[in-house]
Amino acid sequence: MTFCKEMKTTTILRLLIAAEIVFGLLEVAADLTTVTFLPVEFQQYIENEVEVDLSIMGGLGLGAAMLLLVGVFVSWIGLWRLWRPARTIYTVCWIASVPIYLILDPVAWNTPLGAMFSELSILAAGAIISLLYFSDVAEHFNKKKAEQVGDGDAEEAV
Repeated sequence: MTFCKEMKTTTILRLLIAAEIVFGLLEVAADLTTVTFLPVEFQQYIENEVEVDLSIMGGLGLGAAMLLLVGVFVSWIGLWRLWRPARTIYTVCWIASVPIYLILDPVAWNTPLGAMFSELSILAAGAIISLLYFSDVAEHFNKKKAEQVGDGDAEEAV
């Protein structure tokens, strides 16, 4: 019974990872394709924003954000494969991403559709973190439990 329950939670984790990725991609696509529906003033602002040079702090923030994005990609793959360090990488990336907004240059262009997909992606991320720490899938990421599960798997395989 426990095996089926773990499989179900693992499947939910993988579905949430896929949802976070899909909603993030849909956010970018929606913002790029529906920008023409924004008021003309916003469209002009966006056009002018592209021509403005990045500040030093904005550049540092953008660089840090790119590093965190790479970390999230690595953690998605790791979480999918139930790699123990992936939980820590994922959590650190999400916690570190919050204060980055304080050093990024201001950005004021999310279309309503893009904002909706952004919220859904963040909701999926919150559900992933909840599963990683407060469900039976957390056992895969705990050192002692992972070693016991690994030992048990080796015995069953023989």
